[in-house]
Amino acid sequence: MADHDTARKIWTHQPQETFTMSLDDIRTHASSFQGRIAARNMREHIVGALLIVVFTGIAIVAEGTLARLGLLLTAAGVAFVMWQLHRQARGATIDEVCLVADWTRFHRTQLVRQRDALRNVWLWYLSPLVPGAALSWIAAVLGIVAEGNIPSALTFGILGPLVMGGVFGGVLWLNREAADALDAEIRKLDAGQ
Repeated sequence: MADHDTARKIWTHQPQETFTMSLDDIRTHASSFQGRIAARNMREHIVGALLIVVFTGIAIVAEGTLARLGLLLTAAGVAFVMWQLHRQARGATIDEVCLVADWTRFHRTQLVRQRDALRNVWLWYLSPLVPGAALSWIAAVLGIVAEGNIPSALTFGILGPLVMGGVFGGVLWLNREAADALDAEIRKLDAGQ
């Protein structure tokens, strides 16, 4: 137990690095951050629009009501995600930037907004896609069963959701890492005040 106490004393009494950031540094950092958010959101909206067109187009020519419904639900899920991206993870508007009186508080508020959006990505980004994907997989499996290929239906029915779960898990992990990085930046900003 003595080693544990010694290690604790060494750790708690180590010299602290002081964090300082000038107002110009904060303004530059905040502007750069806003640029990254705007670029990310633009990419997401372009991809989202393409996905909506693709899923809707495939739904028009798809065979079977369940397949069409799954594809249209997926397109609707993507549209909902795009709306939520704008609502929850948008960058600051030009009016908000023009009215900034306290750059530190402004930047911190923007960091918190993005961190919170990233932490809740499972709710507003991934879960709206699940119903359409599930219906599409069920329709595909039922189509394979109708052809009489039970082994392929079982394989597709098991592997498809596993792949989707892996992709969703990867998206969750990447967003959690990004949220943790923003949290660290928020702590640095708070320490400099």
